[in-house]
Amino acid sequence: MSQSLDLPDPLYDALKRAAESSGTTPAGWIAAHLPGENDELASAGAGTMADLFAGHIGVIRSGHGTLSERCTEKFTDDLETRRREGRL
Repeated sequence: MSQSLDLPDPLYDALKRAAESSGTTPAGWIAAHLPGENDELASAGAGTMADLFAGHIGVIRSGHGTLSERCTEKFTDDLETRRREGRL
């Protein structure tokens, strides 16, 4: 059974920011902060990795720039560089 909850926009925006910074959804954040351990509640906000990273393509950084562009080439080049330097 699902229920809905009306929240004022500023409160929902704060909840969404807190959830995103924790790597979860608003429902998952609420479940994680309720007293007790309830796997069904915790999994209510769970999604796939694709859901988690949706909208974040191009913002994940490794310290060497954005990875989403030409990531296979960059990864291979980095491996080759590390191999030549004896770091692999």
